[in-house]
Amino acid sequence: MATTEMEEHAALRSETHTASTTTTTTTTTTATTATSDTNCFSNGYTHTNGHAHANGVIKKRKSALSLHNPDEPKTGGTKTVRFDSNLPSSHSSTSSLASYDSGVSVSSSTSFHSSSPSSSSTTVSSADGKTITTITTTSYTKTYVTDETSSKKQPSFQSWTALEFIVQSLVLVLVLAHIVVAPYTKVEESFNLQATHDILNFGITSKGVQQYDHLEFPGVVPRTFVGPLLLAAGSWPLMAIARCFAPDSGLPKGLVGQLIVRSVLGLFTFLGWHQMSRGIRHQFGRTVSILFMVVSASQFHWLFYAGRTLPNTFALSIVNVAYSYWMKASPSSQQTVTRRATERSLLRMIDCLVFATVLFRSEVLILMGPIILLELAMTRLGFWTTVLEGIKAGGASVAIAIAIDSWFWQTWMWAEGAVFWFNAVEGKSVAWGVSPWYTYFLVLLPKIAGLALPLALAGTVVEQRLRRYLLPAGVFVTLYSFLGHKEWRFVIYVVPLLNLGAAITLAWILKRKTIVYKVLAVALLGAVGLNFISSVAQSAISSLNYPGGQALQRLHELDLHRFAAATVHIDGAAAETGCSRFGEIGSSATLPTFSYDAAHNPPFLLHKPWTYSKDETHRHRRDFLHYTHLLTSQPAFHKDDFVTLEQVNGYAGIQRVPLSQIKEACPRAFKELVSAVSIAVSNPKESVASLWTACSPLQVKTEGRIWIMRRVGAMEME
Repeated sequence: MATTEMEEHAALRSETHTASTTTTTTTTTTATTATSDTNCFSNGYTHTNGHAHANGVIKKRKSALSLHNPDEPKTGGTKTVRFDSNLPSSHSSTSSLASYDSGVSVSSSTSFHSSSPSSSSTTVSSADGKTITTITTTSYTKTYVTDETSSKKQPSFQSWTALEFIVQSLVLVLVLAHIVVAPYTKVEESFNLQATHDILNFGITSKGVQQYDHLEFPGVVPRTFVGPLLLAAGSWPLMAIARCFAPDSGLPKGLVGQLIVRSVLGLFTFLGWHQMSRGIRHQFGRTVSILFMVVSASQFHWLFYAGRTLPNTFALSIVNVAYSYWMKASPSSQQTVTRRATERSLLRMIDCLVFATVLFRSEVLILMGPIILLELAMTRLGFWTTVLEGIKAGGASVAIAIAIDSWFWQTWMWAEGAVFWFNAVEGKSVAWGVSPWYTYFLVLLPKIAGLALPLALAGTVVEQRLRRYLLPAGVFVTLYSFLGHKEWRFVIYVVPLLNLGAAITLAWILKRKTIVYKVLAVALLGAVGLNFISSVAQSAISSLNYPGGQALQRLHELDLHRFAAATVHIDGAAAETGCSRFGEIGSSATLPTFSYDAAHNPPFLLHKPWTYSKDETHRHRRDFLHYTHLLTSQPAFHKDDFVTLEQVNGYAGIQRVPLSQIKEACPRAFKELVSAVSIAVSNPKESVASLWTACSPLQVKTEGRIWIMRRVGAMEME
């Protein structure tokens, strides 16, 4: 063995000195698969006694071993070693861990300094930059193919890093843009938003808590104050800055605080998503990580609800961090993972899932169960270690929940425990409707995941490691399907895993070189682009679902300068579609406090705030006569005592435009287009509406939802 190696080195020495280069040895592989945990190779390696074999093709390992990420540049050219005759297994050297991408190579740089007359070599240079060296020794013949241009074909590390940063920044901008486009919230989000407002406005003293909204309107089930407390802590510094600049910001004053709070939540959601992308990069490489970001950025529901104060949004951020720890527990293309490090990452995963379960959404327990059982079956977790960690994390989480919730609810309270009892034990969630068992699989998941769902299923074929993540997700959705009441937000935790599967499939297709796969890659990326366009359209339409918030803002624009004091009644329809305490005038969480000065013309900030009521006990017309203004969905009931100031429209569906009408509109379509473009700079919203009206066969239908009314004879400010 030593003689033949010396002969080979001697023959190659003259070639390397002539070319004045140092070559790098890598491998080619064939389709054989190992399924062990630490050596789960998708690119075809089978380990036998520490050796890597693949039908006469081997991977060589040197003393100085370096693992190259396929998304990062390779140093030097790529050399493929092929045997023209079968080599005994004793001639193969120990292989190292391979990664997901087939381009990962174990490489080294070797210079040869000895010679032997018993070997010969032939070198041929091709036009495409490849050098083929054939070495013939007394024992066997080897052929080396050195591709001097391979390093030029690979993007640099800086290029990948810049691309990753750009995509992440784009996602964050999209999250914030969705918040600005639809700044108001609906009834499902009201508790956390109102609670955050009250913490910022009244403080957390016992006297301040007595003024909180939830004590007057507690809702069907109690909710935890942990989320609002975190939001208030993150928003307070920005709120202090906003108080200094609010009078000159040009923004509707009631929106400033609400936008800040929702933006902070959007940032929390983004950070959890970012942590998961880092876990993906650790195990699957930068290509998959970037494609995961691209797929996520094209999905409407994730972006639109990232800044919405639902308990599920808080839980999703923590679950994404748990996914990150889960993925970091496995080997990567950059490094192996010790058993101790694996166990530590898995225990941190358990901590996150327990925290999300106890504090925010109890259904996370159904997701956590299959994950832990899988890890126990794979012996990556010990049973008693898992039990002890669960007890510690659960005990700490329950203690935090009881301490915080009991203070704010003014009674002993574990809010999420009460929610679990109401929904799961008493089964009262069915009061909100019952759906068939297949709804999640056939209706809701396709709705929120879109193209990611079929791509993820295909990913389980091309990447075995993906099955470890999708199997618990599938069990979770199956078990949750037994609960009668179903909503897409209950299973949103599986969407990041589906996006991972879609990214893996896209990465695999992009690496194929045949024309069929290239066409398929272009088609799929085009579909992702169309999904993004659809997401933008859905966001614009969804912004029409909040007429209550728009009506409250519009009321202040109409009459704030005319009434030194006013009393406003907000009915149920208005309260459920966007009215919140952040929109009320006089809230110190949104506005600075100034005294009224008659010299101000018109005065914008009042000596005392307007007062607002959501009293639902009024039944007769006389019950409303002490209000100066109404936000109501029943204007006919009040027409004798109140005058309508304005009607606020809301979304009422999509209607098709007849083909004949479209043909009639074609002659003026060009004029509409030119007109829309000409006003795009000054009024982009009207520009988009004009383009849609001129060209689209579908029209968004709106109708009156909330009416702004003023009492006849109400005394205005002199």
